[in-house]
Amino acid sequence: MIERGLDYSFPGLRAYFSRNIVYPVNFNDGSLTDTIVLSGASVVVYDKRIARKTGVTASSSIITYWGLDLSPTTAFPRIDWDKKASVFFSIIRRASDAQNVTRVQLKAATAIGILAEAGVGLQIDNLALTGEAYGSSRGTVDLSTSLTAGVPAYIEIRHLPAERIEFLVNGISKGTITAAANIPSGAAASDLCFSTANGAAGTDTTSDLINVNILAGVA
Repeated sequence: MIERGLDYSFPGLRAYFSRNIVYPVNFNDGSLTDTIVLSGASVVVYDKRIARKTGVTASSSIITYWGLDLSPTTAFPRIDWDKKASVFFSIIRRASDAQNVTRVQLKAATAIGILAEAGVGLQIDNLALTGEAYGSSRGTVDLSTSLTAGVPAYIEIRHLPAERIEFLVNGISKGTITAAANIPSGAAASDLCFSTANGAAGTDTTSDLINVNILAGVA
């Protein structure tokens, strides 16, 4: 049987989809939550794109999060980090701001900031990319890559249980985290978090998160 271009009669394909969850995130489905610190921050939401704007108030921040059901065997919202997973998305920083920090994270928390609980993420200091992961402690890797303002970059964060977290930018591997303490394991809450913050200068810049897809539960 062929449906939407996929041949479901192909050996193993039905079993693949029964084992794994391919989750395309719809930002406009009514399930997102915003937390704004100080004033001036704002949001524009489309189905597959979300823009976060800091505003001009100094030290403003905004985080948006979604609780995602990424495990067929554990209670919502959960992910099984003992299975392989990948987070795919595109990111844009519309302008340079030396004090801006933007993060995209899949983690067991909804607070803004570095990972302090099970999860994986990308931190963008102005335009420079750093990968992060947390098992029982946080690990980071400098991806030696900077965004070009206004130009999207395609990101994959690849989780291989008890082995490594790998970070790919535009299809090219840029860094890995391999320390066992930094690799999440077991069942944990799974909130997709997107945040941006400015600094004391109060520069107004915008970050866009586009077309997020999560592959989870891979046997």
